[in-house]
Amino acid sequence: MATVGPLALFSIGLQLKFDGWRQQISQISTAMSYKLILAPALVLLFALLLGVKGAVARISIFEAAMPTLVTSGIIAEQYHLNTKLVNLVIGFSIVVGLLTTAFWDFVIRLFFLLAYGCID
Repeated sequence: MATVGPLALFSIGLQLKFDGWRQQISQISTAMSYKLILAPALVLLFALLLGVKGAVARISIFEAAMPTLVTSGIIAEQYHLNTKLVNLVIGFSIVVGLLTTAFWDFVIRLFFLLAYGCID
C-alpha cells in the first residue's frame, strides 16, 4: 500500500510532455496565475476579513497555493477535454509551484507575525 502513491506519481511523470507549450502559453499562464497567485491571495483576504487565524488559516492559504495536480488531468480525460493543455498546466505548475509555495510560506509567516504578533 505504501508504494501506490510513488508509483502513481511516477506513471504521471512519464506522461507529462512539455512540447507544444508555446501555442498554449496564454491558457497556461492564466490557469497558473489563478491557481498559484490569485487563489491563495483570495483565501488570505477571506481569512483576514473573517478573523480566521492559527493553523486553520495557515493551512487553508498554503493548500490554495499548491500546484495543479492529477485530479484535473483525470477529469479532463474522463470528459474528453483538452488533456494536452491540462497536462502542460500540471507539469509547469509543479515546477513553478516550488517557487510560489516558498513565496506563500514567507507571506503567511509575515502576515501572521505582523497581524497577530506570532506565527501560531
